[in-house]
Amino acid sequence: MGILTYLLGSWVALGIGHKTIKKPLEELVEVNEDAITPARQKNDGRDFTPTNKYVLFGHHWMSVAGTTAIVASIIGLIWGWLPSLVWMLVGVHLIGATNDYFSLMLSVKNEGKSLGQIAKENINKNTGKLLSILYFVASILVTAMFIVVMTGTLVDVPEAGVPVLSLIPISMLFGICLKKGYPLLITTLACVVVILGVCGIGANFPLVFSYNTWLIIFVIYTLFAMTLPVWLLLAPRDYLNTTLVIGGMILAAVSLLIVRPPILMPAFVGFNTVRGPLWPMIMATITCGAASGVHGLISSGTTSKQLSNEKDGYFVAFGGMQGETLMAGISAAMIMVLFTYDQFLERAYVNAGAAFSAAMGNCLTMLGINPVWATTIGALTFSALLLTTLDSWARAGRYVMEEMAPDRSRIKKNVWASSALYMVIVVVVMLTVPYMDLWSGIAIGSLTLLLVPLALMLIKRYKENKVFDFKFVIFVLLPICIVYPSAVAAVLYQMVGFLNSRNWVSLAMLIFMICTIGFLTVYTVHKMMAIKRERREAIPEGSRYSGSC
Repeated sequence: MGILTYLLGSWVALGIGHKTIKKPLEELVEVNEDAITPARQKNDGRDFTPTNKYVLFGHHWMSVAGTTAIVASIIGLIWGWLPSLVWMLVGVHLIGATNDYFSLMLSVKNEGKSLGQIAKENINKNTGKLLSILYFVASILVTAMFIVVMTGTLVDVPEAGVPVLSLIPISMLFGICLKKGYPLLITTLACVVVILGVCGIGANFPLVFSYNTWLIIFVIYTLFAMTLPVWLLLAPRDYLNTTLVIGGMILAAVSLLIVRPPILMPAFVGFNTVRGPLWPMIMATITCGAASGVHGLISSGTTSKQLSNEKDGYFVAFGGMQGETLMAGISAAMIMVLFTYDQFLERAYVNAGAAFSAAMGNCLTMLGINPVWATTIGALTFSALLLTTLDSWARAGRYVMEEMAPDRSRIKKNVWASSALYMVIVVVVMLTVPYMDLWSGIAIGSLTLLLVPLALMLIKRYKENKVFDFKFVIFVLLPICIVYPSAVAAVLYQMVGFLNSRNWVSLAMLIFMICTIGFLTVYTVHKMMAIKRERREAIPEGSRYSGSC
């Protein structure tokens, strides 16, 4: 297989999947386009804000993707590009995109609440609390990891410093223009032209700061980004980031399609690698880009509070997750044509962010773009994704923390107090937990949390006493049968590794995850049995048997 077949084949598969899966999923969640969504019902101008579906699509896509899709797809090449491609295409349609959509619609139909809170109300109080804690821990890990990655990227590529910082006020100006009713297309084009001009400035005037200086800058930035009204910075910046990412990825893909460089990496390396066995570890490595449970934090966090109509949910959530797979496939392709397997182990596996910037720079150079500009655009694309991840995950984590706080606490009432406490916890984690342990925790947590919306869909169907038809079996029961043993196996495998290395902090985190899986299982079954008993007790004694033997 050449790079042309690799790219075009995956794009055709994504297009067919988007078209054919829409109807059965909308029937499963019972879409009602006349329903008043939480964004319209609770419109508060800060968190609950009805948003244009294209802007919201950009927000959701960039929020769930961030750099995790890039990092995951690159690290996943450790087994070869064929297992990586197969898992991404199968995983996204059977589990990943459907999971994002279920998470969004469950939240929309439950007043915009988080999945942990919904589980607390519909499965079990204690299980809901554990899940909320797990979602909170996942958000802390994501925020901490990407502040570290963002800082390292700008230290390595100082040419991206000016564009990255300039993107913040440009996005705020874009948000104000949209608020005042300016045309979306014209405003978008104007902002993109300004961003490209800023890229030129950055390429000629590198912004050289120390690691600690960049670290402080992004901690402060994240504090404000997670607190300011969503229409002012988060949603418009995510939307503009979408245009940057699409532009960068299109240029890279076009160069690959025109030049068609040979694939330098093997299709299959072996079942066992330094990352572990192919199963279950590929599922715990390529999460974003295939199937990631932590996306539920975004779907039921920021996205559900901005969806203006239920009919837009599939385009936003399912399409957004497919966009992540599109990014992951192109990212992997760029790496495959730049590095041999040995070079991959030495450079890309160790520092996926730097490898991505170099790979995109290599692709843009094929089109005749100046190498300095090419590297700057690659680093800006990577950094734009990081900023998106920081804002959205931090904000969603703040939501969960506020939900868990006592009703009269300052955290519940004061958004700045809750944001400040959240960032204090992030800084502590960031300074005490190594980068790769943060990544391992996120990956395992992503796989584990896939079970939450599936369990809620199962309880919903069982409570409504509806038949387990074919579409329910395919998109709910089958994923449960795949994810459950894979999550347990991945957690146990990683626990053994942390035990051998005496990594007690990460080990404790995984023990908490396996306990949460256990509680979710027990209480889901218990809830189904309780529903069954209630149903039997509700039937009059003389009506329980339709006939006699």
